[in-house]
Amino acid sequence: MPQVILVDDNIKALDGLRRHIPWHDTGCVCVGTAQNGIEALALCHALHPDVVITDVKMPQMDGIALCRQLHHSFPDMQIIVISAYDDFSFAQQAMSLGVKHYVLKPVNHQKIAELSAILLHMAQKTQQYTASMSAFFTSNDVDVLRQALLHTHEQQITQTITRIFASARLDVRVAKQIATHLVAVLYQHSSQFGLTTLVAHQSVNDGLAGINALQTVESVRDYVFRMYHNVMRYLNAQRNPSTEQLVQRILHYIEEHYGDADISTYAIAQKFHLSQSYLCQIYREHTRTSIHATITQKRIDGACECLKQDPQRSIAEIGRQVGYMDAQYFAKVFRRVRGLTPSEYRELATPI
Repeated sequence: MPQVILVDDNIKALDGLRRHIPWHDTGCVCVGTAQNGIEALALCHALHPDVVITDVKMPQMDGIALCRQLHHSFPDMQIIVISAYDDFSFAQQAMSLGVKHYVLKPVNHQKIAELSAILLHMAQKTQQYTASMSAFFTSNDVDVLRQALLHTHEQQITQTITRIFASARLDVRVAKQIATHLVAVLYQHSSQFGLTTLVAHQSVNDGLAGINALQTVESVRDYVFRMYHNVMRYLNAQRNPSTEQLVQRILHYIEEHYGDADISTYAIAQKFHLSQSYLCQIYREHTRTSIHATITQKRIDGACECLKQDPQRSIAEIGRQVGYMDAQYFAKVFRRVRGLTPSEYRELATPI
């Protein structure tokens, strides 16, 4: 049931609205009253009502200033402005702040009926919103989309998104809420497949902000289509034979940089714009080993060559050359891989 706050500096007018609006018939409930914009704003922050009915001319903060604050802090809040001033400039300012209903005083029986009809319509829209959101969250559409992404079934994604946004009861507010959830699911899922923070070159916040700027259900639907199909193109590209070329580039990079002390799975993922989980997945699929094991093997092989070819260099210096800044740790890893200490290996490898 939508909750309503009444705002008017005239106590008699305020009480008249509270008593004469047939709340039960409108499907709404009055949860509070205020006598100026400052009081009303505080009440809105405390109660988060669905609707505010406000006068224009009030002390401390007038109705237009209140509308401006509410439009900024509560963009989905419905506002009805009541004014004794038949002045186009007031209506123009109010409409620019998202106000869709402007009722002129005096508030007689006819205007009470007008207000009641507006509130009833808002209550019906709220019921439709609740029903639509409930239908969406109790359906299996999100699970279907997850599976379609997992198996790159583009046709299934198209059919599912079309079905979600085809409901006749769907208005743009509901469409935006559903789209926000679908895009959040997309970012969460796609991060497992190499898109670390971006989908279609947008951050999560940018992607969600793009939804807020849309004005029709169709534009919201098309936006979600684009986001999902961009990810599908990425996934299809990653799953074709070119991943073999990608792994070869990674192997070449390790060969060139294993001596860098800061080389790691994370650093390589950043270099190739992949998530660590996806990098590890494709690397193991193509090499049957891990990146960490490859780096370690390259370092120890490089150390062995140095130990054989340059018997005068210190073991600590050779360790640093292959990426181990700590000589003791270098010796420990070398022994684990070769079964000998670096000194023992050098002694065996150096001709007498």
